[in-house]
Amino acid sequence: MGAERATSKVEMYNIGSEDTLDVKGIADMVVNGMTLENVRYDWTGGYRAAGGWIGDVKLMRLDVEHLKSKGWSPRYNSAQAITKAVQEILASKHP
Repeated sequence: MGAERATSKVEMYNIGSEDTLDVKGIADMVVNGMTLENVRYDWTGGYRAAGGWIGDVKLMRLDVEHLKSKGWSPRYNSAQAITKAVQEILASKHP
C-alpha cells in the first residue's frame, strides 16, 4: 500500500473515494439503513432546495491521486462506504 512506498519521512494523503454524494443522498442512505419510515428532513439555511445549509459544502471529493500514485485504490465508492458505515454502527449498537 501507500505507506510502504513513501519517499520521504512525512507524507500526507487524502483517503476517500473517487465520487461524490450530496447531503440528501447521505441522509437517505442513513434513513434507509436504519429502516426508518415517514422521515421528514428539515433543511435549515439558504440551500433548502439543494438539501443543505448556509456554509455547507454541497459536494466534497478528496483528491486521492497522491495515494493512488503509490499503488493504493479505493475499495468502496461513496455510497458503498456510507452503507457499510451505517451497517457497522448499527451492528455495534445492537449485537
